[in-house]
Amino acid sequence: MIGTYIDHDPDSVVDNIIALARLYMVDFGNVTGGSLHIVLSDGNLETVHIQWCQKYAEERADHVGVALAKCLAEISQKQRRDVYDACGEF
Repeated sequence: MIGTYIDHDPDSVVDNIIALARLYMVDFGNVTGGSLHIVLSDGNLETVHIQWCQKYAEERADHVGVALAKCLAEISQKQRRDVYDACGEF
């Protein structure tokens, strides 16, 4: 899915997801991670946690949170760790 919108280069994918996470956390006021708190702030990067957050975001009509969860679900564990590490710098 995310490959439809962004470059397939793994570094570009991670950079784009980090940019989305920054927008979500900083610009949208979700400094503690919003609907994705257990992933973005606590580092629970397993797919089951991301899926739980996506459902929670859907229930809250948190459309950016849903999009971010979908992106995170499609990348590797290492790439998720890179996104999580970057989130600590916002």
